[in-house]
Amino acid sequence: MNPVRSRAGRAGGAVLAAAGLLSVQALVTAPGATAAVSGSVSVALAGRVVHGHDVRASSAAACPAGSEYVRVDSANPAGVVDGSDTARLDADRTWTLVLRASSRVADPENSGFAAGRWTYRAWCGRAGSGVHLHDYPPFTVDFTAGIPLRVRTSGQTATIGAAQACPNTGASAVRGQARGEATTAGWSGTFTAAVGPGASWQFTTGRHSAPITSATATCLPADPGGLAFSYLPWRSAPTTAVVAMGDSYSSGEGTSSFDPGTNGPVNFCHRSRYAWPRLLDQELARLTLTAHLACSGAETVHVDNPQDAGQYASPDAAPDHVSQLRRLREVIARSGTPRVVTLGIGGNDVGFRELLEACGVPDCVRNGALAQVRSRIGSAAFRDQLRRTYAAVREAAPGARVVVVGYPNIFPPNGKTDHGLLCAPFTEAEIRGLVDVARTLEAALVEVSAQARVEFNSTFGVLRDHELCSASPYVYPLTPVGGNLRGHPTAAGQRLMAFDVRDYLGGS
Repeated sequence: MNPVRSRAGRAGGAVLAAAGLLSVQALVTAPGATAAVSGSVSVALAGRVVHGHDVRASSAAACPAGSEYVRVDSANPAGVVDGSDTARLDADRTWTLVLRASSRVADPENSGFAAGRWTYRAWCGRAGSGVHLHDYPPFTVDFTAGIPLRVRTSGQTATIGAAQACPNTGASAVRGQARGEATTAGWSGTFTAAVGPGASWQFTTGRHSAPITSATATCLPADPGGLAFSYLPWRSAPTTAVVAMGDSYSSGEGTSSFDPGTNGPVNFCHRSRYAWPRLLDQELARLTLTAHLACSGAETVHVDNPQDAGQYASPDAAPDHVSQLRRLREVIARSGTPRVVTLGIGGNDVGFRELLEACGVPDCVRNGALAQVRSRIGSAAFRDQLRRTYAAVREAAPGARVVVVGYPNIFPPNGKTDHGLLCAPFTEAEIRGLVDVARTLEAALVEVSAQARVEFNSTFGVLRDHELCSASPYVYPLTPVGGNLRGHPTAAGQRLMAFDVRDYLGGS
C-alpha cells in the first residue's frame, strides 16, 4: 500500500521534499532482516542504518475496530519530535508504512544527518478525533552518518557523483535534481543516471549560463516495492544575507536552549539556536542569517527608538542595551545591506502575553480582557506605531526586502479541545476568542504592511494539527510552570515556521 504523507511529517525528509524527492532509505548490517518489536510492530532493515535510507515498519498486531489510520511519530536523538508519517489501514486493519529518515540533526549548526538512536511511536486513530485507540510499544533504530554527494565543475558543465556507490541492494538507476543560479539567470532540471558495475554512477550536466548551486540524488530500487537511498544534498555557499528582528516569536522563546548572555541575569532576550531564523540557511535554500537581533518581550519601541535606547538600560545587557534598529545599522556598516530583513513585532504592544495570563482563571471573556486587546489592535495609535516602525526599518536598509512575519495561531481554530488537560482551565469560548484576537491582529499587520510598502508573510496556519489541545502540540503548554516559554512554539514548531518563511522567501 502507498503511505499517505501527513503535514506533520513535513519536518522529516524536508530536504528531499523541497526537491520533490520523498524517498529516503536504510542500509543495515543484515540486509533484509526483520526484527519483531514487542510482538506488535515488525521493522524491516532494523539495526545500524545509514542515514538517507527509509525503514519499513508493519503491524504484527492489527489496529482495534473503529480505527481508520495508523500514525508513526519520530523523535531524533535529542528527543525532539521531528515529524510523522500516516498510512491507511488494510482491510484486516493491519498496515505497512515506510518511515522517512529525517534530513537534519537536532543541532541546526551541524550540517550532517542526525546520527544516533531514533525513537518511533506508532498508534491507531480515527479521522477527526486525534484520540489514540491503540498505542504500539515504541521501537528504536540506530542511524549512522549519511553519504555526501560530490560535484565537480568544469567551465559551464558539472559532474555529479558520490563518495560511495549506491548502498541499497539492487539499485537500478539514480534520479536527481540539479539547480543553478546567477544574478540574471537560472536553471533547474532533473536527471537520471545509469548504475554501473559495483553500483557506481555519475552524471554530467549540459552547458548552462549559471553555475550549479544545489543537487540531490536518490538510488532507485529495481523492485517497485523496494527501499531507495538518498544522498546528503549538495549545495554551494549561500549568497543571500538575512537579518532577523522582532520579539519572542522570532528569538526562539519556547525552545529553552538560549545563547549565552541572553538568559539572565541582566539580559533575557532568549535568543535560541533553534529559533526559526537560525534554521533558514539549512536544506536547499540559498539563505544565510548574518544577524539575529530579535529579543523576547520586545515591543515596537525597542525596534525603533528615537534615542536608540534598547530593551535593557544597563550596558551589561549589551548588545541589547541599544535598539534593534541601531544594531541593524551597525550590521550594515560592517557587512553591507542584507538582501532580506525579517520583522515580527506587535504582539507585546497589544498585550497578548498578559491576555493569556488573564484567561482561564478568571474568565477573559467575562472580565473584558479579550475586548480590551481587540480595542488596542484596532486603535489608530497602534497602527501608526507599526507604520513608523516598518518605515524606519525600510529606510535603514534601502534596497532590502523587508518582510513582516506574522504570528502562528497556537489554539485549535474551531475552539475544540481534544485534550482538555493541556489547555485547562481555558473554556472553549475563551479559546475561540483567543483565535479571533489572533486573526484580528493578523489582519492589522497585513493592512499596515501594505500601507508601509513592506512584504507580509503569514504563518498563521503553520502549526495546524499541532496547536495547544491537539494530540501532538508543538507549543509549550500553558501550565503554572514554564515562565515565558509558555505559549511559544517548541523546537518542532520553530522548524515548521522556518519551512514556511523559507518557502515564502524562495531562496531570494
